[in-house]
Amino acid sequence: MNRVITTTGIVLRKRQLLRSDLQFTIFTEEIGKINIFAKGIRKITSKRLPNLQTGNLIKIQINQHNNAFYLQTAQLISALSSIKQRSEQIEQLYLLFFILDRLLPEAQRENEVFKEVISFIIKFSKEIRFSNNFLHQALKNIVNILGYPSEANDINGLITEIEQIISEKVPQVSI
Repeated sequence: MNRVITTTGIVLRKRQLLRSDLQFTIFTEEIGKINIFAKGIRKITSKRLPNLQTGNLIKIQINQHNNAFYLQTAQLISALSSIKQRSEQIEQLYLLFFILDRLLPEAQRENEVFKEVISFIIKFSKEIRFSNNFLHQALKNIVNILGYPSEANDINGLITEIEQIISEKVPQVSI
């Protein structure tokens, strides 16, 4: 069965496949976290690749065929350039994306988590003074929404709890 879906999402991760193909993990508003195959995206004539950088907020049109998703079009909504210009903030943003990629179930709609992530990104992009309070609160809210009650009072305790949930070490960042 073929189905065309248009949705908004955040690029969490990209992986190189054979030849000119890539696979993207995108957290979408309509479907949740999905893996999307982008055929021919690395060709020199492709106009889709610049819009699909990790951390970009995008509007995509995808084709669902036999439980697999294939990218049709991608339109950039925001490149989050105000965050990506500051190294401390980009590290925290990528930490959030790593945790989301590990915690979120595949193809399960998570509206509250999506709203929390968008809210975090908006607040975080306006933050002039560097602070990890926004990240701690957003992660704590996300973990609680997903059904993992957290007792952590600081970011390091929360990351330890998350590592126990995902059974994997979280990358070290300056927080």
